[in-house]
Amino acid sequence: SRILETPLSADAGAPVLHIEQARIGFVAGPTDALGTVMLEVADAQVTLQRAIDCGHRVEGESFHLGGVYFQVRACAQEVS
Repeated sequence: SRILETPLSADAGAPVLHIEQARIGFVAGPTDALGTVMLEVADAQVTLQRAIDCGHRVEGESFHLGGVYFQVRACAQEVS
């Protein structure tokens, strides 16, 4: 929040940053680390196929990149 100069808000008690067309939520874990990033995209299958084409390991609805899992799901609505 301080680095991005964006106020931190809460969503269901969890801290959230709202940046342009993105929402960054934080969930407490056993250590302070970035483990999973949730991505909402227009076409989840196309995104996962691109990850495969780039040589990343895909497991279910996620791909693994640089020690982080990127969980992919289709957007509920299109962002303009």
